[in-house]
Amino acid sequence: MRHIALEGRCFVLTACQYIKRGSFSADYPAQQGDDPNTVLMRGGSCIVDPLGRVLAAPSFEGECILTADIDLDEIPIRSRAAQPSKMTPAAMLKSVSGAPTLQ
Repeated sequence: MRHIALEGRCFVLTACQYIKRGSFSADYPAQQGDDPNTVLMRGGSCIVDPLGRVLAAPSFEGECILTADIDLDEIPIRSRAAQPSKMTPAAMLKSVSGAPTLQ
């Protein structure tokens, strides 16, 4: 996830499930067995800032809610300038590609 944050210069929030066998009905075929305490998906959600710093590390111990204080000023100006609500399509293409556009 760090590389995605760095490439996009954006905050990355991943939402990964933590779920045990007991959350499914008894007729659900699970390769891991039928023990209701068997972990089928171990979670691993995290929050990463635009510079690749992990603000909330993944948890693999159980269900949890991750939070982090984020500073939107950490998003580079170029990324914020590409917001459609603030630019025309031609200007948006120019800001993303760096190529000149026709007016």
